[in-house]
Amino acid sequence: KKIFGEEHPDVARSYNNIGSVYDSQGDYSRALEYHTKALGIRKKIFGEEHPDVARSYNNIGSVYDSQGDYSRALEYHTKALGIRKKIFGEEHPDVAMSYDNIGCIYYFKGDYSRALEYHTKSLEIQKKIFGEEHPDVARSYNNIGSVYDSQGDYSRALEYHTKALGIRKKIFGEEHPDVAASYNNIGSVYLKQGDYSRALEYHTKALGIRKKIFGEEHPNVATSYFAIGGIYFAQGDYARAIENLIKSLEILRKVLGEEHPDYGTVFIISHRFYDLVKNKIAYPQELEKALAAMAYTLTCIDGDTPAKQQGMSGEYFVLKFEDWTIKAETSLPNRDNELRGKPKTIVVMKDGVISEHFFESAIGVQISCKYVGREEKQRIIEAYEKWEKIRSAEK
Repeated sequence: KKIFGEEHPDVARSYNNIGSVYDSQGDYSRALEYHTKALGIRKKIFGEEHPDVARSYNNIGSVYDSQGDYSRALEYHTKALGIRKKIFGEEHPDVAMSYDNIGCIYYFKGDYSRALEYHTKSLEIQKKIFGEEHPDVARSYNNIGSVYDSQGDYSRALEYHTKALGIRKKIFGEEHPDVAASYNNIGSVYLKQGDYSRALEYHTKALGIRKKIFGEEHPNVATSYFAIGGIYFAQGDYARAIENLIKSLEILRKVLGEEHPDYGTVFIISHRFYDLVKNKIAYPQELEKALAAMAYTLTCIDGDTPAKQQGMSGEYFVLKFEDWTIKAETSLPNRDNELRGKPKTIVVMKDGVISEHFFESAIGVQISCKYVGREEKQRIIEAYEKWEKIRSAEK
């Protein structure tokens, strides 16, 4: 910037690279900020139809994809595809990449037929350019396998994941992250088929590779522990299930921090699993520590819902959900499932204001878990207890 000023391709590339790092860290607002700066410079220098402009559209689309904003992700990836096809024609690696990215968006939206259409287009281009034995070809096989998996076509899912695994092993050898990912995906298909021994075999292979490459403290290692925990749970080996889930939780806490969404997701599932089998195993200390710093929240969904009709909007801390309270050591999502379609009284807090609501059946909210820290959790509990005392005195 000192040498060239703001409007220079190299400055744009630096903005792009910084944006990519923030994206990998899960800091999506900063990632968008830097990728948008890169896009602005590139459009000013090159105009709309340039590979670097398409790359910026692609990267912004990927950030929106990570945020779950699939309509915007689709918008930006479609722009990237349009530019790339105009510049390069149909048969180009960047065009294939855009098809793959759009396929992934349709996959996450649950539109599996379109996902399959775009991933197949990508695969055909890549095979024509690279031949069969190429990492990008393997990635397309992998993506198609995942679509078939979600459609419940497990034989085809295994066929495509096995093709991806074969290519990856031939190119990279056994000890490579992509090989581990293929083992992971094949293990997941076997789990859905109820073939627990094979599922455990493949997930254990994935775990071994990931630990050798990344060491113990890595999100991919946590993913493998999490998957293995799920297998043991399905087999009824609850002690081993919770043991592996807790390992996953500990790694994510160290690596990503307690405020990361993945940590919250693993915590919720571990807590729910424990809640289902608490009479069979002792309460894990790590889960107890995590619980002391976590709070359940509910977020009002769009539409004319019962919650909206009662004037609720945005995110609330859940203090009481019928007989469940914020002081409970049981899972709120489990209790929510039990109360589906039934009357319930809830007490929530937003911006320090506590309110009580009664619902005959549905509410129209999404329940999730949020890291608040032990001190903040205690303050929320104290505010709820004070509110309860005032309500009891009024009655």
